This record gives sequence, structure tokens and C-alpha cells, in this order.
Amino acid sequence: MTGASSGIGFEIARRIRDEGARVYAADFCPAAVPEGTSPLHMDTSIPGSVFGALARVVRETGRLDVLCNTVETPPIADPLRRSFEDWERSLADTVNSVFLGTRFAIPTMLAQQSGVIVNVVCGDPDAGHLERGAYYAGMAEVVEFTRTVGARFAGAGISSHAIRPGTLGSPGTSAIATAAVCLASGVQDPAVMAELVVDGAFLAA
Repeated sequence: MTGASSGIGFEIARRIRDEGARVYAADFCPAAVPEGTSPLHMDTSIPGSVFGALARVVRETGRLDVLCNTVETPPIADPLRRSFEDWERSLADTVNSVFLGTRFAIPTMLAQQSGVIVNVVCGDPDAGHLERGAYYAGMAEVVEFTRTVGARFAGAGISSHAIRPGTLGSPGTSAIATAAVCLASGVQDPAVMAELVVDGAFLAA
């Protein structure tokens, strides 16, 4: 579970813990993750940090049943007012973190012939946003990557899903966490890639 120290990530980690699962809660600030989870320090922009944290999970449990990515970065707005370094950091925290986690998880999930990957895509990347350009660009990439992973590995027992909450906070973190718990349970056929919009009908308004 990445991005587990606050917001949506915190709530998902807490809810999955309450379902009886052993949860490793990864974050750059692991002291703030939910009680009753196993805190992991992770800088999602650094490959070694991601691989090291997930390697610990496999080393201690022998498995990796679910990977849930919920990392979010601060807004990167007008390209005339932001640097290339700002842009790169935003993409590193969103797109790269999802790729790195998935890249590590897939071999373990292939070996156990099962696994679920859930990526939380805050905001609607199809709509865009004046103050979150890089983040929304990254989220569009995450959606496509989620679909690709789902198509590539469904036959191997691995499910890949995306949750799209719309504008952050519109449905409340509880509804988003409920969707994540459902997908993480693995009850879906791996051949079905779910892309759930959980936004309190924001996009329909």
C-alpha cells in the first residue's frame, strides 16, 4: 500500500487492515500510517527504495497478494510558471511509482499464479485541470498502463484495476476505500479489468 500516511491511501490501508489482511503501509513519512499496519519507508521516485520496501514484504511473508498505489503529488500548474524539474518530480511520483511497484510485483505474482494490482487515479484525466497539469497527464498514463497490465497478465491470474475518484474528495474517502477493498479481495475474474468511477456523480453533473 503506497501513499498510506494520509487521505485516500490512509483510509484504504485502514479498511483493508480491518478486513483481517496483513497490510504493509508504505510512505515517505511512515510514522503517520494507520496503527496495526506494518510501516515501510518508501520514496516512490527512487527504484531502489521501491524495490527494497517490496522485497521486505516478500521476504517476511513469502507472498505479495495485493499492490495498491495511491501516491499523489502537489499541483503543477501553468507550464510558464513551473520548472522542468517540477514536472519531472510530479511524473516520478505518479507514473514512475506505479511502474516501479508493478515491475517488482509481477514476478512474485506470476510465481504464485495470483495477484491484484489497484491503482487510484485521483481526478478525471480526460477532463484536465487548470492547476494540476502534470498530475493529470501522469494519471492518464497510469490509466493506460493499468489497462495494458490487465490485458497482458490476465491469463496468468493477475488482475489490474483502476479507481477513478474524480475531483479529490467529491465522493469521500470512505466510498473510494470500499471500492478498493472490493477489488483487492480478488473475487473478480482476472480476465476482467475494472475501471471504477467513484466520484459521487460529479462527472455526470
